[in-house]
Amino acid sequence: MVRNLSLKLEDFEFKADLKPFSRDSTYGRIITEMRTEEGSVLQHAYLTTDGTHILFSRGIGSSYLDKDGNQVAKIIEVDEEGKEIPKTSSMYKSTINLGKTITIEEYSGYDVESTYVLNSENVEELTLLLLECKILLEKGQLFRFKYAYHDTIKPKEAILIPKDDYIIVVVGEYVPPTMLEVSQIIYEEVEEEEEEVLEQSDFDIW
Repeated sequence: MVRNLSLKLEDFEFKADLKPFSRDSTYGRIITEMRTEEGSVLQHAYLTTDGTHILFSRGIGSSYLDKDGNQVAKIIEVDEEGKEIPKTSSMYKSTINLGKTITIEEYSGYDVESTYVLNSENVEELTLLLLECKILLEKGQLFRFKYAYHDTIKPKEAILIPKDDYIIVVVGEYVPPTMLEVSQIIYEEVEEEEEEVLEQSDFDIW
């Protein structure tokens, strides 16, 4: 079932959904499968350090295990001082106000996790938003908003990028640059060797 976002920009508000796309969906991909002699597909599994649990891929995506490998029904995330970390509500629960922006330079520092195309049955409103995105791009800026599919303490950021007749939604997070100190290079002074000057000799041609 498609979930709709409620987007608002200044005086207009409309519903839209995110249609995922990737390089694989555009160009296709090759998958190598391991099978048994009977033809059953094998899959990767993880073994816990104590050797008592086999964990299949995505098998505990929404679950937690304690240090003994037992499933925990509920867990509360806390900070270093033991205080509960507040969660960001799902973006599907309220209207998203498109008021915040980032610069093109800031966008270049994002670690992109996934990409979507913004889709809507309201073509007129979507076209209007596309126009606003293009105007903003000419100023060297892009719209952004908090991306949280579920309630989470670690929301990502979604960035709207106009491309031809589409609005591309890039999801990721900003990775601050690492400042490195200039290394001190010690140069050893090497005395230049005097080049030997060879005296020109006359050679007889035989």
